[in-house]
Amino acid sequence: MTIRNILIWPNKRLKKKSNNIKSLNKKIKILILDLIETMQKNNGIGIAAIQIGIPINIFLTNVSFINNNKNTEKIIIFINSKINSKNGKKRDSEGCLSIPGEYGFVTRAANIVIEYLTFNFKKQIISATNNIAKCLQHEIDHCKGKLWIDYQGVFKKNLIKKRMKRYNTNKKL
Repeated sequence: MTIRNILIWPNKRLKKKSNNIKSLNKKIKILILDLIETMQKNNGIGIAAIQIGIPINIFLTNVSFINNNKNTEKIIIFINSKINSKNGKKRDSEGCLSIPGEYGFVTRAANIVIEYLTFNFKKQIISATNNIAKCLQHEIDHCKGKLWIDYQGVFKKNLIKKRMKRYNTNKKL
């Protein structure tokens, strides 16, 4: 397993739409293991393949962190995910491994039903609410080339863009 570099916004590759995959092969299984290690190293609650520059529709979440239960780690892998239905609205603060140290409010559906393939490539349909629904929508947005910053106004985007450019410069030192 390898810890991969996370792309930092405004990197244009984060805007690329991810493609569905037709089957699991050894390369994709290694990628998933790398995503797990990268997410854990960066204390994330979710990560999408596009965040490490690979535009395929795979993301994973650490449900134990979402539910504030840090004693039992449960990572779920989502392949070729899509939202089947959503209702209600909830406005909440979000952050992202690709925009470190920054947060913004986003209005998302309060309840969703998503369809995806498991690590064993079996179709799964689940319902999610509250923080889990928010996290899943955030990661599905990544697969569509969208980040929480895209829901913000021009002033906030420009302010954060300047900070991310400084972040990238400092990171290289």
